[in-house]
Amino acid sequence: MKNLFFVLIVFFSFACSNEKGIVSNDGSMQSSDSGKPAHVNFEDITYSDEKVVYFSSNWENKSGSEAFNKLIMPLIQEGIDVVLDFVTVYESDEKIMEASMCLDSAKKQNEYKTNALASYDTWSSLEGDVVNLESLLAIAAESDRDSLASCLESGVNADAAKLERERIVNGIIGGSDLEIATSNGSIRTRMLPFLMVGPYMLGSNIDASQVLELLEGFDNSSESKKSKIIVVEGDCDGCRIQNFVNKIAGAFGVEYIEWRVSGDPVGDQYLDAYDSDVLPLIMLDNVSVPRNVEEFIERHGSFSILSGTLYEGVYKVKGLSEIEGGHLEGSPDAPTLHIFEDFECPGCAAFNIREYPALKKSFIDTGLISHSFHHYPLPMHQNAYEAAIASECAYEQGKFWEYKDKLFANQKALSGSDLVRYATELGLNIEEFRSCKSGTQAKERVNKDKEIGQSLALPGTPAFIFPPYKLDSGSLGYLPFLIDLVSEEK
Repeated sequence: MKNLFFVLIVFFSFACSNEKGIVSNDGSMQSSDSGKPAHVNFEDITYSDEKVVYFSSNWENKSGSEAFNKLIMPLIQEGIDVVLDFVTVYESDEKIMEASMCLDSAKKQNEYKTNALASYDTWSSLEGDVVNLESLLAIAAESDRDSLASCLESGVNADAAKLERERIVNGIIGGSDLEIATSNGSIRTRMLPFLMVGPYMLGSNIDASQVLELLEGFDNSSESKKSKIIVVEGDCDGCRIQNFVNKIAGAFGVEYIEWRVSGDPVGDQYLDAYDSDVLPLIMLDNVSVPRNVEEFIERHGSFSILSGTLYEGVYKVKGLSEIEGGHLEGSPDAPTLHIFEDFECPGCAAFNIREYPALKKSFIDTGLISHSFHHYPLPMHQNAYEAAIASECAYEQGKFWEYKDKLFANQKALSGSDLVRYATELGLNIEEFRSCKSGTQAKERVNKDKEIGQSLALPGTPAFIFPPYKLDSGSLGYLPFLIDLVSEEK
């Protein structure tokens, strides 16, 4: 069973989340006296104790805006060096990017981007799918509004903004991670907002006082470094383990992280010294290792070696034995992978189009697991709830899975008329479909799924539950191990 780990593509999701500086020329923000570059090549610096906070978000992101206002702004006011990056994902993001390009200096452009994130609650509360012209002008300084209006009406930057958005979205759909360059190297992620404090990746739900306390604990003296991680990576799916390493660093007191690559002289020396042909090779010196990976450790003198198989982002939930509801496919006797999804979430569409077919072929069709689809429409997606109800009405006519595929394949078109059109294309009885949508039973099933997701404290979508385990979106590669564990526990 465990050999299946090496043939299963590890899924990294761009998940949909349910929750005074000088602006540099490259779009990042840092204090005037830091003198540190906002972006450096991965080869240049592999680790740093610099007291810098990195924060990245797209604009149409309620959780990102809340984290910026409650966490990042207080840190900036405290004089903390903050590097701020923005990502263009949704249509409103594209319009904000286009508007920022109209301003005549890098300082104005980046102040505009910052104000757009800070004022999300204002412009996102208005009617319409995309931020409107009035809101775009209101974000700018009053002296720039006339020239901004003329620029937006001309559309001179529309193509450039569209290309930037397409580059990001196509990369996500194609399976690529976002790359955020930090002084600790190029960090790959699909989770926004993204927060990195010094060498540690953290959740954005912490508060400013906790960040300040962590920053105060940093020591730039090399003599003080008593624990370290050395990572040798290669070009393989399983090598994308930065999140895991940084979690160890933050939770277990690691003070030094050294990144190497197989093929360079130092990286190959490590591989030869430990006779390892498995990547990634992770060496931990004087580090307390989490219990859930101890069974994969080999001891070599003062080092603990982790090679290739890590339980990254797998959490056992006490008392979680089964989950009600959902739409089941596969053997009812097999352990069930419950997936909570939102029809407007880009990560959900990417998963269903790219990763799910392989998961179904290797695990569901072979009887190793079954799959249960659950609704978890997020409040930031205005069409997701109605789309979920429509899919339940398709279920009542025996076409749930076909309708689900239609919605994910046409994610940008989920208005009321679109939902009826897809029902027509699938040959549904439209009168019964409309009657169902206005009724209560379909809504009750959707609401029940939402309540279950909220009780599980799901951070966003897609979310994976394999009772009694909750999996981060990048942890499906550990499914073969979990199948064995669940079988042993029964």
